Amino acid sequence: MDGQLQALMEAVDVARDERSNRNTIEKFTVSSGFDRYVYSHIHGDDAVVFSDYPTEWLNLYFAKRYTIIDPVVTTAKRSMRMFAWSAEEHKVRRSSREIKQFVSEATDFGLRSGVSVPIRTSYGRAAMIEMDRGFGTRG
Repeated sequence: MDGQLQALMEAVDVARDERSNRNTIEKFTVSSGFDRYVYSHIHGDDAVVFSDYPTEWLNLYFAKRYTIIDPVVTTAKRSMRMFAWSAEEHKVRRSSREIKQFVSEATDFGLRSGVSVPIRTSYGRAAMIEMDRGFGTRG
């Protein structure tokens, strides 16, 4: 998978348009055995997001500014390494009320476990691809 991951990072970094990025990320997601993805590149107030997650979930996520408390995002920023995650680990931990609410809402949308891949992009910035098997049908 290391070769595929390196090719993905390079393709995302040089892609010139959203369609190219979406195609590249979707191919990687499917070839890695996952159903859905979200690619996010957030720098300050500027956010670029490509995803096939349900629109209702994405709207809720950004309206409630979950990028600030999302344990997957905070772990990705800290580690800059690929890692597996599960909603169950955040239900067991002593989490804040906000994180418990976030996890509850995410699982209501079927988001239960997956893998996140932090990516270093141009100019020292970072992006992330999150893939999961939890949503069931593609929408």
